[in-house]
Amino acid sequence: MRLSKARVDAISLRLATVLLDQNLIESVQKKEAIVSLVAGVIAKELEVEDHLNREVEQMMKKYEAQMKGEQIDRHALFLMIKKQLVRDRNIII
Repeated sequence: MRLSKARVDAISLRLATVLLDQNLIESVQKKEAIVSLVAGVIAKELEVEDHLNREVEQMMKKYEAQMKGEQIDRHALFLMIKKQLVRDRNIII
């Protein structure tokens, strides 16, 4: 996960506050419960991207020997593979 738990909590608090203050959502639960729910959703989405990143790394390891002799920008290749997988799987990140 690229964001720390503290950062996710801060974003969740801000989002929940805006949603409640602008009456975009109504809740019978306390604000803390909404913040916790939002934080859970954000964390789950970040896990999807983390899983995808690990999968791309595994794919790249398969071709590591071939890439050694080539002048390939590893980061650019990572991004290209990730972009293709996102398109193929209709993932929103």
